[in-house]
Amino acid sequence: MSLLPRRIPLFAVVAGALLPVAPPMPAAAATHVVVIDKMKYAPVPPLKVGDTVVFLNNDMFRHTVTETKNRFNLDLMPGAKGSLKVNSAGKADFYCKYHPGMRGSMIAK
Repeated sequence: MSLLPRRIPLFAVVAGALLPVAPPMPAAAATHVVVIDKMKYAPVPPLKVGDTVVFLNNDMFRHTVTETKNRFNLDLMPGAKGSLKVNSAGKADFYCKYHPGMRGSMIAK
């Protein structure tokens, strides 16, 4: 019995051949669509750094997606869409400049 830690093989033996074992891949970035309709933002799902959020204005009014610390601002006419790429982890609260009662938030890990 060895007291040395067990090593992870860098190669696997498959049918008598040596094949490299790839390290685990990070999860691929995802695109999430958030619909604006009836003067409301749909909930934003949990996000990861690298994801993209597409805001789609299905309402009959012009809306914005304006971050409370002014880090981003999308101005969307009816039927328009705009996207944001998540570059860092954290929480971002946003609202509509034209309809300040419209509020939302997103959290990225």
